[in-house]
Amino acid sequence: MDIVPFEDLKKFHFQNAKSFLAISFAISNWSATEDDKNLPNIPKFNLVKTFSCYDTYAFKYRKYGALYFSQELNMALISFSGTEFASEWIDDFDCRQTNPTAITNDVSIFVHLQHYNIYNSFREDLHKSLKETINDNTIVVCIGHSLGGSSVSICFFDIIMNNLAKYRTLYTFGAPRTGNTEYATILTKEDTVMRICNTADLTISVPPPIINKEIFTHYGDEKVISFTKNLNTYTANHCDAYTKYFEEKVEKVEKVENLNFYSLSNLYSSINNLFN
Repeated sequence: MDIVPFEDLKKFHFQNAKSFLAISFAISNWSATEDDKNLPNIPKFNLVKTFSCYDTYAFKYRKYGALYFSQELNMALISFSGTEFASEWIDDFDCRQTNPTAITNDVSIFVHLQHYNIYNSFREDLHKSLKETINDNTIVVCIGHSLGGSSVSICFFDIIMNNLAKYRTLYTFGAPRTGNTEYATILTKEDTVMRICNTADLTISVPPPIINKEIFTHYGDEKVISFTKNLNTYTANHCDAYTKYFEEKVEKVEKVENLNFYSLSNLYSSINNLFN
């Protein structure tokens, strides 16, 4: 989970993305248990605050997200949990839309009703914690997998619309569609939005583009990092495939680096042999 400084927020950062995925999974695992000791320990970062969301169909609050801050990197991390409970599956399949009125007065913008309700149930607490933590130069990173990716995109939208941070970026993994075209357009214009998706992952296909006359559009089409890895089950394609994608990429990079190193070594040996 080691995170390093960004050189350019507009460019996909592979090493950090790999860490963000691991953090997203760890937050989901923490959310599913009663033990707060399961919270991820992120090097160079301190835990600022955890957040509980209201689960509409379970009629109760659940552990859901966390805010971390690194003074060394001047970076804040916001991460939300993916779907962990049956009631959250009902939330996911409730594809009604709503205007995010707590965030914006723009009546043309619509988002997933339940994912918005989840975020809005702790929005004020997050705002307060974020404002008390960051400074004018802090990079705020929003990350999440699956449901966590959808709801954290609404959080990122909130950060944009209400100028909560000048430097900001969004990394989501296997996230479903969250809002309509107007919503997606605002996120995509940010050019620091990175949407990572496995084309064999069913979750990225829902909600459908049109359902009950409501429109759902993916954001970040210009910054999509896509791959195809079919591991033969829904869960594997939605979870394990993302981990394997990053592991295999690391192996390829290491092989290339080793190849370059040995090629250079051989070249230097050959040159030395010519002059000795």
